[in-house]
Amino acid sequence: MRQIVCRLYAEVAMSLTLLDPTRRSTPEALASRTVPRALSDHRLAAPRYQPSAELVDAVNVALALGAPLLVTGEPGTGKTQVAWYLAWYFGLNLDSQVFSLNVRSSTTADDLL
Repeated sequence: MRQIVCRLYAEVAMSLTLLDPTRRSTPEALASRTVPRALSDHRLAAPRYQPSAELVDAVNVALALGAPLLVTGEPGTGKTQVAWYLAWYFGLNLDSQVFSLNVRSSTTADDLL
């Protein structure tokens, strides 16, 4: 099964716009960056986000397979920032094409309507 997925990934990946795992800043570049106006403003921080190599791989596999990617983690670990980064990376208009919904354990499908 793993060989099939890897082969499929290799074939499909050539036709997709994938995340670039080499898009990493040097320590000097990181030190010279400015902090976004508001640390809680995901839209402003999206271009500055640097996904890990593992996250890049996970996103690329999900894209290649046409499968959803479930991002999990404790509060404050960057799940929302990943979504904003991906929207920015793939050229969505962050002001009009991104819908934000704060989900809680009590959220239901009716909340989307």
